[in-house]
Amino acid sequence: MAGVTNLQWVLSALFPNPRVYMDVNQRGLICPVCNDQFKSPLTLPCLHSVCRKCAEEILVSRENEKHVTSGRYTPVNEPRSVLKCPSCKKEVQLDSRGLDGLTENFILRNIIDSMKEAKEYSDLDDDLGVQCDVCQDEPANLAIKTCVKCELCYCEECLNLTHPPGRPLTGHQLIAPTRDPKSNIVRCQDHNEIISLYCEDDDTVVCPTCRAVSHKHHRVIPTDEKYRQMKATLKDSVKSLVNVNSTYVQHIGQLRSVCDGIQGHFDRQEGSVKKEFTDVKALVQQKEKDLLTTIEKERREKVEVRQQQINHYRKTLENTTAAVSFAQEALRERGQASFLQKAHMIDKKVKSALESAPPIQDTELTEMPDNLFEANLDLSDIASLINHKASLSKAPPPPEIRKSQCIVGESSISIRWHVPDPSLYKDYQVQYATPHDVVRMTPRTSENLSVIESLSPGTTYTCTVRGWDREGAVHCSRPVDFKTNEPDPNAPATITLYLTDMEVRGLADAKFTCATTKPADKVQAKWSRDNSVITSSSKYKMTAEDKTLTLTILKVESSDTGEYACEVDDNKTCGQLTIKEPDAPAINIQQCEVEENAIIVRWSVPEDEQYDNFQLLYSKSFQSVGNRFLESSIFKTVNNIKETECKVLGLSPDSHYRFYVRSSTVWGLSQRSTGVLLRTLKKVPPPSFFRQLLGLSVLENESARFSCELSRPVPVTWLKNDKPLPEDSRFQIEVDRRRHVLTISEVKADDAGEYTCDAGRSRSSASLKVKAEPVTFVKPLQDVEVVRHGKATLECEVSRDDAKVRWLKSGMDVKQNIKHDLRHTGRHHQLTINDVRLDDAAEYACEVLHGSGVPSGVRCTAKLKIRVPGTPEIMADESKVTPNSVTLVWKDPDPSNSDVYHVLYAKFYGQSSGRYKTISGVKERECTVSNLEPDTKYKFYVRAVDKAGISRGVVISTSPPDDGGIQFQ
Repeated sequence: MAGVTNLQWVLSALFPNPRVYMDVNQRGLICPVCNDQFKSPLTLPCLHSVCRKCAEEILVSRENEKHVTSGRYTPVNEPRSVLKCPSCKKEVQLDSRGLDGLTENFILRNIIDSMKEAKEYSDLDDDLGVQCDVCQDEPANLAIKTCVKCELCYCEECLNLTHPPGRPLTGHQLIAPTRDPKSNIVRCQDHNEIISLYCEDDDTVVCPTCRAVSHKHHRVIPTDEKYRQMKATLKDSVKSLVNVNSTYVQHIGQLRSVCDGIQGHFDRQEGSVKKEFTDVKALVQQKEKDLLTTIEKERREKVEVRQQQINHYRKTLENTTAAVSFAQEALRERGQASFLQKAHMIDKKVKSALESAPPIQDTELTEMPDNLFEANLDLSDIASLINHKASLSKAPPPPEIRKSQCIVGESSISIRWHVPDPSLYKDYQVQYATPHDVVRMTPRTSENLSVIESLSPGTTYTCTVRGWDREGAVHCSRPVDFKTNEPDPNAPATITLYLTDMEVRGLADAKFTCATTKPADKVQAKWSRDNSVITSSSKYKMTAEDKTLTLTILKVESSDTGEYACEVDDNKTCGQLTIKEPDAPAINIQQCEVEENAIIVRWSVPEDEQYDNFQLLYSKSFQSVGNRFLESSIFKTVNNIKETECKVLGLSPDSHYRFYVRSSTVWGLSQRSTGVLLRTLKKVPPPSFFRQLLGLSVLENESARFSCELSRPVPVTWLKNDKPLPEDSRFQIEVDRRRHVLTISEVKADDAGEYTCDAGRSRSSASLKVKAEPVTFVKPLQDVEVVRHGKATLECEVSRDDAKVRWLKSGMDVKQNIKHDLRHTGRHHQLTINDVRLDDAAEYACEVLHGSGVPSGVRCTAKLKIRVPGTPEIMADESKVTPNSVTLVWKDPDPSNSDVYHVLYAKFYGQSSGRYKTISGVKERECTVSNLEPDTKYKFYVRAVDKAGISRGVVISTSPPDDGGIQFQ
């Protein structure tokens, strides 16, 4: 046992039999995942444990493991891993180290190792598990002594019966029960006797001889008694040590939680800093992008205007230069007659060039126009603000509630708190609430004392002190529970919740509520308004529930304003009721629309307010020195507006107007809204088309592209036959400043029509013609051969679904009737001929028709042939005749026609026959006709059921004639 650790020694002392210890602690040593003893147990922040291998199996990684590097601190924006505790289901955030960041539960590991090692010594003596060797009962009783000489274990009853003290068993030594008595025998080195006594004076074990010689007058007791005493003492010590260990384990877990909290706090701080600066950078970048986009837009517009002016003057210069060159060439003419012949024409051309040349505007040469965009940037304040606000500071300690200094009453609590350095905090606030109530707050105070009033007696309140430091951050104390005192049942009722002033809208319900220390049904409450007692009526509704009294004033009017009071015994509480005026509307300047001579003003109102109508006021404003606007004292109004928008007409172009809105309710007009200054658009000439639309003619399934160009960028609307374009993905509209393009892909016949580009007061139109794709036969007709009276089907397939065709027979139209069935599905066309006869054999054609029904000449043909099978033939040699019957035998050259035949027969009178009789359903090629008249001639025929043919007639007499009997006709 030299290698056994201290913990193992303690366990072996507490539990000599390892099996007993394993049974007691089996549940605490089992992993909740694998249901086996822990292997390399890890301690989670929730103080539960799990095997390391099991933790690896249930670990859920949010990102790829390549982003998690062991031994390196993981920033906030990098992925973390989440481990869910299998016992309490709490999610544990792991840092970059993963499972290596968790601490191994060394105490639990040592306990398991000790149990495994102690199990090897399970064969040692154990006074808790040794049974009596003499008992005849099953099971045997537990032994109390073991005889060293007899090597038997005895229970108390068997010891007294079979092993009494004295002779002849005087030399037998009894020791503690064990299965191997000789292994635990300790002998005295001086006398070689078994040590069985313990000297309390010398604190040592002795043998009987030592007692008689050296310890004669000492206090000596048996070793088993001392053994039990020392064992009980050691057990108590070990239990105390185990409790201390448990305390250390719990404290370590708490320290680890604190450490994780600190780690999480600084992780959140780091994430907050990165998020704030990321947002600031994104805002700056977006602002930079917006400003650069605006600058680029303004530059293109200004440069384009100047470029248009340059192009205009360049064309004018080309015209005038050509006129000058032509005139100079004429001036070089020496001949007077020749010059005079051209002079009038040249002079007319020069004057025309002078008249067409526009005057030059001086304003066009202004280097910096008044309306040129300027970017005014001053970011010094932002830089100063960032330098001032972006700093790290150590958080001051939170307030601490001194419960011993707090005073608790029936309906109030006086709370005091302490902070180490009061200069770090500006003011404080107390939050309090019951377990099932909303959180309430006291007014802010700079003192370390606050009194909470109007509380319910006998109720527990959870209170927390919030402190604001000099930087504006909030720090909260630990929550502390206070329970108000129970009320005196004999004391008069007092008010714990007082009435408060109330402001409601007109026609709404007003509700006053107060609470008392006694149930509401046991107190006498009196309500009044302006010192006049009020009772329940259609106007006032009074209710009492638990300890709460409520007065509801229905549909408040202006006459209901005043002071309302509730008297309970000697207590009184008051509250003022006032009518809230309707809120003024707010003009949404972003949603307003301006035109040259009109402005559409839109405003918003609270959703819970009911308005009858609105009033719009506006006046013209004039710009003064310093870009300030002075509005006219004359206002124009638009009354009885039912909607939240109004279009004001008749305004001057390029002028400023200030607008106000007032709402009207049953209580009258509200205050004016905040004024909004809007400016009408400058009057500009309507846009004109530099390039008009051109008509197109395309084939089906091709693309059509309409393009036009305006004098300036304006929004346009595309129309087809003066109607908006259909919602179809084939219609694509492109806009490149002044250039507008409409592309129609996979053109269909229905797309033909007139297309218009509408720019308001100008428009351009062009027609689109769609040429139909020629129809061809993808699958032409095929010749068909059928039997007579059968069914013939002619089929073909064309290249288009909407193609129309007609069927022809020998050049004549075939119409739909009982004989002919004409069908088509998509591109497939079919002609079915029922009950085919010999005259149906002909040449059939399928011809494509134009849209107007005119034949196109595109056709395909096929021939219908009638197949006539061989008819049944009566075999005269094999037929038999009797006086009253004839047995016919025939053969069928085409057995595939049918397996059923009809036999027709009648009396034969030389040149003619009588009425024929029929025997139907003959399945064999033999038939006996009975009940015939003797010595009479009969004519017989055989016909197949499908009417494919009929045999030659046979005349047969029932008695043999002179010529041999059977005659074929």
